Amino acid sequence: MQEIKHPGIILQETETHFEVMLTEAVSCSGCALQGSCGSSQGKPNTFLLAKDNAPFKEGDAVQITLQQHLGLKAVFWAYVLPFFILMSVLVLLSSYVPDWLIGLIVIGALALYFYGIHRFNAHLEKIFKIRIQPV
Repeated sequence: MQEIKHPGIILQETETHFEVMLTEAVSCSGCALQGSCGSSQGKPNTFLLAKDNAPFKEGDAVQITLQQHLGLKAVFWAYVLPFFILMSVLVLLSSYVPDWLIGLIVIGALALYFYGIHRFNAHLEKIFKIRIQPV
């Protein structure tokens, strides 16, 4: 099972979560989508991860891991499916509705899609399980 791994450091600890910052720039040189995901934009990447009874404390060096197939699934939900929603609305309505209204409908459809993603955040956190491991 292939995994995506990045070293990090625990910045903050709460009762239920750790805030982890990656300690090295994500170089994604082997990734085909390196220019589109925004993970290497120069700002520090921080993640809020569930504790799950992990024995870490603030300042600990850790490694965060995600199974590679889950990374591809995340790309699908964040980029591919919204693109198909956008194109479907454009093609279906292009013969019947003025362009300015199509634009508003597309924005509304994508807003509803991402609102739905936001509402199912707790469910998605269970699917996209990022693990914290000691270095």
